[in-house]
Amino acid sequence: MKRIIIASLLVLALLLCAACGQKAQTQTTTAANVTFTLTVTYENGSVKEFTVNTDKAAVGAALSAEGLIKKGANGVYSIVDGIIADYDVDQSYWAFYVNGDYSMRGLDDTVIDPDSAYEFVFTRE
Repeated sequence: MKRIIIASLLVLALLLCAACGQKAQTQTTTAANVTFTLTVTYENGSVKEFTVNTDKAAVGAALSAEGLIKKGANGVYSIVDGIIADYDVDQSYWAFYVNGDYSMRGLDDTVIDPDSAYEFVFTRE
């Protein structure tokens, strides 16, 4: 009876170790570099594309790390490629689109999908 209990505990320990190893491997895989494109449409209508290669999971973190976006004084991403949009000053803002649709998620909540198209459009009301 003792042998069966000990053998069962050893098998359980081996299964737990194997599960831990798979989890660590999955975490390493998700941290791999991904490349995506960001299109920026400026106030004057000119358009510029940026290719971003990152190991970040969210669009906001990736663009921030690349220096393409920054938060303004109000704590919101209001600076894109060095251009400030300030709604309080002139009712301008950077509209964020994913696959051509206005994003209902914030940049930090938008998980990078390399097959998606990301875009900022300078907008004034």
